[in-house]
Amino acid sequence: MAAQDCRCSVCGCCRHDHRGWNHPWTPKERPMPVRAKFRCNTETLRKWGPAVSQTARSYEFMAVYDPDLPEDQRYAKASPSGSLTIQVDNPAVTFTPGASYYLDFTPVDEAGGA
Repeated sequence: MAAQDCRCSVCGCCRHDHRGWNHPWTPKERPMPVRAKFRCNTETLRKWGPAVSQTARSYEFMAVYDPDLPEDQRYAKASPSGSLTIQVDNPAVTFTPGASYYLDFTPVDEAGGA
């Protein structure tokens, strides 16, 4: 049996180390959405043409951790470090440097489309 096909008879988990370690992972049949907390650190504007509208905005985010905030302690257990850089072309979408945001990851149903 291949390791990726292994199913624990106790928890139904698809990933474990076969030494009795019970990982708190979610079984494949129930995909788990993940929420992380990130802070916007910088906004960068880059001109790519002569018109005012020809400016690309990019934002850099880092995972948040404040040892004095219980919420941040919980998020740090799930996403202790990380970074994200995105380019935003929609003028209605803005992020404020110094502000924190929740970043949600939910598996895409490839069969059903968006």
